Amino acid sequence: MVNWNTKFKSLRTFIIVICVIVFSGSKLYSQEYPFVQNDFKSEISDFILSHKDFNHYDFIILKYAECYWFDRTEYRLICFSENNADLITITRKKKNNKIKIGRKRKGDFEQVNYLVDSLRQIGLFTLTVLDLETKLINQENGRITTHSISDGILETFEIYQNDKTWGLSVYEAVRYYDFCGNENLLKFNNACRLLDKTWSYKNVW
Repeated sequence: MVNWNTKFKSLRTFIIVICVIVFSGSKLYSQEYPFVQNDFKSEISDFILSHKDFNHYDFIILKYAECYWFDRTEYRLICFSENNADLITITRKKKNNKIKIGRKRKGDFEQVNYLVDSLRQIGLFTLTVLDLETKLINQENGRITTHSISDGILETFEIYQNDKTWGLSVYEAVRYYDFCGNENLLKFNNACRLLDKTWSYKNVW
């Protein structure tokens, strides 16, 4: 005999779970997002923290690359407010340090949420400076070997959320991984490649 009370209870539980997932997911970026604050500062930090165009956002994540051979730095910003995600490009010229806010466009909220959550799943937001060690350490005798790379690319992620800031920079992550075998360097590189690749697919935004 079918126990309808049990079936209705199961259905009700399922509906409640779905509602919790939907409504909590829609507010994910207006609430506390899990990252370890480290008070990171960069040449763009003061501009973002003080400029009126950015002070109404709840959560900002940005990524950029720097190199001796680059004449400018392009900052790719994903800026969240309630149920909204704006994609903004900022450029800073190396010669005169002039900063310019470029194109601003509205991103697909679900797609952008998916991207940032993918960065979280990679493990980007729990990484620390100590996790990104580039020295080779011999576990048997404790001997430390260093490796020097010139004229490479320094890549950086930053987060701004109210008065909290976070950031990490890694120089030539893959080449240093090949040297020391630190898997966290690959995590950081995977996060960089994911954002760059997704940013270039304008049709998904």
